[in-house]
Amino acid sequence: MNLSDEILIKAPENNGLLTRGIIAQENSPIYDFELSFKEQVWSNPISVLYEEGKNLQWNATTDIPWNEIPEFNPVLEKAICQIMTYLVENEFSALYIPGKFISKINPYYMEVPLFLSSLMNDEARHIEVFTKRANANGGGFQYSSEVTQRSLFSLFKEDDYIKSSFLLHVMGEGTFVDLLTFLEKYMPDEATKKIIRLSKRDEMRHVAYGIEHVKSAIEQNPNRINALKNSAFKRKEFMDEISSESSLLLESLAILAGGSDEPNDYKKGFDLVEDLKQKMNENRIKRLVSIGIDEDLANDISKAHTPNFM
Repeated sequence: MNLSDEILIKAPENNGLLTRGIIAQENSPIYDFELSFKEQVWSNPISVLYEEGKNLQWNATTDIPWNEIPEFNPVLEKAICQIMTYLVENEFSALYIPGKFISKINPYYMEVPLFLSSLMNDEARHIEVFTKRANANGGGFQYSSEVTQRSLFSLFKEDDYIKSSFLLHVMGEGTFVDLLTFLEKYMPDEATKKIIRLSKRDEMRHVAYGIEHVKSAIEQNPNRINALKNSAFKRKEFMDEISSESSLLLESLAILAGGSDEPNDYKKGFDLVEDLKQKMNENRIKRLVSIGIDEDLANDISKAHTPNFM
């Protein structure tokens, strides 16, 4: 989708609702887009990711064998519905946050708003499919925790696009991918596994954009590392006001992984959740190192990540 091999580091001053190659008539209005520098928005593989997103679309109604979801015992079904509730909350965050920024991006960098639009379509589909699964056996949505809502609010109120991309795509959705891997492994039926697998495939594309976007921004200005670090620790300070994890989510994950709420199964499940949290930390460090942050600082930033995972 490259419209030109020569992409300016700053969009032309008179670039309105135009992309590269369109010439504006004199005296056309100046839009003054907030995000008009390439380094603010660009990710080198963005055209490839956009094409991948088009080729891998799926339908939450027709591509999932809903009639094959079996009845589970009430404890396990309730745990699954609680997890689906949590997933829907987080996916609304991932839907709304890019929506805040699209109209601020200069369309000279056309690939970026188009990719973000496809990303939002992915998140809308995830919200739909997790809602359908919560309702599939009649269990419905369960409860939202304060820690989840505070975590998502701390993401939503970030107004700097690079910091937002770092917190959402690199830190949050990267960790979310690990959670989805865990859920796919322990979900007890193939239809729900497919829901998770297809959603994870989308999320990995979003993470790939964020990693390359933030990596490129750091390469252009290494001083950004300090700003990104501060954004992560500022978020931690906001979360420390309640200093807790979501017991609703952790207990549900333990029941899912252990298979029941019987004491031995429950303990086994909690041990597996603790292993998951360690794996999340290790993978966050790897992603942080990959964008240009040294390992010691990456370790500190990863440990500061919200207990909400996202």
